[in-house]
Amino acid sequence: MANHLIVVVNRVKARFFTLEPINYPKNASSPKIVEILSLLNPEGMLQPKELYTDPKPGRGSAPTGGSVHGYQDKRENHMEEIRRRFAVKISARIHSLTKANNYGTVIVAPSAKMRRFLYPHLDILALKGIAVYKVPKNMINFSPTKIHNLLANYGLAPKQKRQLA
Repeated sequence: MANHLIVVVNRVKARFFTLEPINYPKNASSPKIVEILSLLNPEGMLQPKELYTDPKPGRGSAPTGGSVHGYQDKRENHMEEIRRRFAVKISARIHSLTKANNYGTVIVAPSAKMRRFLYPHLDILALKGIAVYKVPKNMINFSPTKIHNLLANYGLAPKQKRQLA
């Protein structure tokens, strides 16, 4: 049961979970999703006004007070680089956890803008025989129980079953 690694990601945070059997199945539902690790991206937490000196992108005026002219200041390229660097850190952690704990299944649920940076790194795991599932849903703010229920609905995790005494 504990061979599932579940990772939910956005540009600010990555949460790592595993499914664990419970000690007293008569008192609670089984299996239980457990958060094992959380990574924060300090750069991703900054708002644009904290990153850039000019509050409005793409507008400037002539030095003599002439008319306004537009330009591209490439802010989105900078945000993409922040996402890319965080994706590299996340994928390195996924690879190390998978190797250390012999996870056979990795389920990744990134936000829409993180997918293109994270998905290519997961192909290496698939080549090593690890089942990799990519869930196109941002679940970063969901409770562990809600994440488990959604994954069970997708057929990627066993359903929680309530054991009655």
